[in-house]
Amino acid sequence: MAFTKADLDALKAARAQGVLRVRFEGREVIYRSDAEMKALQREMEAEVNPRPRFKTALVLSRRGW
Repeated sequence: MAFTKADLDALKAARAQGVLRVRFEGREVIYRSDAEMKALQREMEAEVNPRPRFKTALVLSRRGW
C-alpha cells in the first residue's frame, strides 16, 4: 500500500494522544496495541522518506599494470 505524508502524520498524532483509532483518507482503522502502531509507523516512514542509496566502489591497485 502506498502511504502518504498525511497518513504518517495522522498515525503520529494518534500515537501522541494515546489513541488506537485513526482516521485518514476516509477510512477508520482500529489498532490492537501501540506496538502495532509503532511497527506501521516505521514502515510508513521508510516508504515516505526513503534512504538514499549510495554506490561504493572498491579500488585495488598494485605497482605497475
